[in-house]
Amino acid sequence: MSERIHKILGMLERDRVEGRTFEFQGRPYAIPYQDIVIDGVKIKGLREVDSRIIDIMGIIIGAGLEIKSAVDIGSNTGAIIARFGEFLGLKNVMGVEPDSYYVKLSQEIFPGLNIRLGYLHQMDFASMGADLVTALSMIEYVTDKPKFVHDLFRLTNKICIVEGHSEDIKLGIDKVYEKLLKQEKWAVIRHSKLTDAGLNAPSDSPGRPLWYCIKEN
Repeated sequence: MSERIHKILGMLERDRVEGRTFEFQGRPYAIPYQDIVIDGVKIKGLREVDSRIIDIMGIIIGAGLEIKSAVDIGSNTGAIIARFGEFLGLKNVMGVEPDSYYVKLSQEIFPGLNIRLGYLHQMDFASMGADLVTALSMIEYVTDKPKFVHDLFRLTNKICIVEGHSEDIKLGIDKVYEKLLKQEKWAVIRHSKLTDAGLNAPSDSPGRPLWYCIKEN
């Protein structure tokens, strides 16, 4: 078991996490971007996963939505979409990740998990729409943000969860993103809680804003 863990940890690149490292069984490795669990062993990353999953599950339950499919845009290691599949009992889950490094890593950590290499704007919305769409800490990196939000709208059947970034509130960018989200024909609610800022965030960051956007039937 531990050799598989060492193999996966050996795939992690330090420059992806600003040089941050940790030791596992006496060997130094780069920490992952997200918390990951390999063969029952939890490896701490820059971003935690458990409380975000709990928050999003609470939103879904509170909205009374039945979710049969899920897509995570910018799936990174696949940890988020894998947990959604587990918690919601879904077979139809998919991650979309533009970086081949993370696609290979996620396939090693979660064999059989459907992670597609590509970008949101390259997707076939007619055939790939999902009840639940997540885009967590992605919008900052997108050049054409209005198109990105519109593409999320087109992809979403029922609910879309959008997470901002660690400095959004301090810089007032959260208001810009919220305005963009409200331009689409869905109900936009800002979550009452913030998600974790991340280990690499500025020390004065209060956390990351989270919105859920619900399409009416």
